[in-house]
Amino acid sequence: MMLNDVTLWGQSGNAIEKAFWFGLLDFYLLNEDVGCPDIPEDRELAMSWGLYRGDLAQKPVWCDFRAYPANCADLEMYDLYLPLTIRDGSGSQAAAIPLTTPLLSSAQTNGNVRITYIFYDGEGRREPDEYVEIQNNDIQPIQLQGWTVEDLAGHSLTIPYLVMQPGQLCRVYTNEQHAQWCGLSYQRGSVIWNNRGDTAILSNDSVVAVDRCSYPRRSGVKGFSCVSD
Repeated sequence: MMLNDVTLWGQSGNAIEKAFWFGLLDFYLLNEDVGCPDIPEDRELAMSWGLYRGDLAQKPVWCDFRAYPANCADLEMYDLYLPLTIRDGSGSQAAAIPLTTPLLSSAQTNGNVRITYIFYDGEGRREPDEYVEIQNNDIQPIQLQGWTVEDLAGHSLTIPYLVMQPGQLCRVYTNEQHAQWCGLSYQRGSVIWNNRGDTAILSNDSVVAVDRCSYPRRSGVKGFSCVSD
C-alpha cells in the first residue's frame, strides 16, 4: 500500500520509495538487564516486531513479507513478488519481480520428531514449570502447526505455527512461556502431569500418534528421560 497507493499531494510519483522492516528477530530481556521500575527483575520483556522469533523460527509475517502478494497459508512453492524500487526520469515507482523459489520457511509436515524428556514434578502447588520436551531429529525443518501434545487424561495442546529446525528442542510448559524454548504453553492453572505416572502423546496434524513416552512413579525423581541409552 505504501509503495503503490500513497502519492504525493498534487505531484507525480510516490510519496514513499522504500520501506524497511523494523526488526529481524524477536528477543526477550530480563528486567534485571533493563531496570524498569516496579517490575520484578526476573520478568521477561519482549521485543516482538521481528520477522523471526527468538528461536529463529519464521513467523507468519515473514511469509507475508517474502511472498507478497501471494497467499502464504500452506507455505509451499510460490511465485514471489518482491517489491523493487526503480528510478526513471519522472520519479519512482514500485515494480514486482516474479521469482519462483521455495520459501526458507517451507518445511515438511511429517518427520522424525520425538519426545525426549518429561519434567513432571514442578515447583509450587500448581506446578506451572512442568514441561514436555520434544526434538526434531530429522535432517529437514518440520512444520508442526496442528500437531498436539496430550496426556492420558486428555489435556491437549494444539501447536500453532512452528517450524522446528533440525536438532531443535522445544518445551511445552503447563503454565509458563519461554521464548528460548519455542514459547509453547498449555496456559493451564493446575497440574497436568501426574507425579504417580502418566503418558505424553505427540500426534501430527493428521491425528496420528508419532511418539509417546510413559513414566512410572519414582520417589525423589522429578523428571523422566524418554531417550534410550
